[in-house]
Amino acid sequence: APLALAIGWTPGEDATGFASSASDDAELRIVSSGAGDCIVTATSYIKFDLSSVPLSIGEARLILKLTRVNVGSGSAKLALWSVTDDTWTESSVRANSPLLDSEVASVTYAAGAQPAVGSQVLFTSNIMGDARLVNFLNAQVDNDPNQLASLALRVTQCGTGVYEYRVGSSENPDSIAQPSLEIYTPTAVRLTSVEGEAASAATWPLYAGLAALAALVVAGVNLSRRRMKPR
Repeated sequence: APLALAIGWTPGEDATGFASSASDDAELRIVSSGAGDCIVTATSYIKFDLSSVPLSIGEARLILKLTRVNVGSGSAKLALWSVTDDTWTESSVRANSPLLDSEVASVTYAAGAQPAVGSQVLFTSNIMGDARLVNFLNAQVDNDPNQLASLALRVTQCGTGVYEYRVGSSENPDSIAQPSLEIYTPTAVRLTSVEGEAASAATWPLYAGLAALAALVVAGVNLSRRRMKPR
């Protein structure tokens, strides 16, 4: 099993945008209605500060906790989108602003198999498979002067009726319900668990050093095994 290294980051910016207002309470709301291409009622936005990430990202997992599910009939697709405009605030977002860039991950729920309240919504991306989210995060680290990564949650396919999903926000009093972004190196060593925007940069050199030390130990063990093999 890979060596897992994790540190906690304090909550940052996230909010729900409606047609003409915003909400930054304990829940993020993702709401659409109709059939086929959904009519968007509410889009939720999350912003992460990646300025302290010292290594290339090989895998990323965004973990959300469902606090309410109210859906119509048929299947639904809950999509995660990249947002290149990082100037939004918790009071400025709207259902269609800032503009979404491209879909970077998604989960699809079949008709009659909607998730239960309290369960996780997991968006996973890695360089060996679906790398869309990882590529976006790496691009923000490498090219964004502020090294911020904004993501949006939206129901993009739905059946008949209203599809409403709510997940815990960074303002949720239950820390387990808050959004969490786990970041791994390309060798699957977990660097951090990010819950929001800000992090402690001072701890990164220590964890990066430990990861490098672990890699050296594994390499040494493998070399010793090769030398001990009978000829």
